[in-house]
Amino acid sequence: PDVISPISDFTKGHFEEVIDDSFVTKSKVRRIVLCSGKVFYDLRKEQEIRSIKDIAIIRLEQLYPFPERQLARILTKYPKAEKIWLQEEPENMGARDFILRSYKDKIDRIISRKASASPATGFMKVHLEEQQAIINSALEK
Repeated sequence: PDVISPISDFTKGHFEEVIDDSFVTKSKVRRIVLCSGKVFYDLRKEQEIRSIKDIAIIRLEQLYPFPERQLARILTKYPKAEKIWLQEEPENMGARDFILRSYKDKIDRIISRKASASPATGFMKVHLEEQQAIINSALEK
């Protein structure tokens, strides 16, 4: 349900390559979690449940061409914050390498599942445990 957009977003709105966090207290942000895709909604849910106002979750809606100007504009609001790239894919898959190439020395830490030959464990229980672990790692104090 959180993914649904009203029709007016398509007819009167515009595509946003990068979406800032509207839940946080911008002056208190100490960490930025950059992510893309479904994992954003898992992060946002936990952020709201735990009422975390000092960790901003920034969504990259477009990876290529890399929206460097749009991201830089948002990041100026959080000058001293640690920057993390979080992905739910294993570290040898997903956008990790592209982000590191595109954003070079600006990422302080990467959070992902451990490297694997397969993008999924094959066991729902293990998948959910791994998912919760990466969410907790991103939102820990």
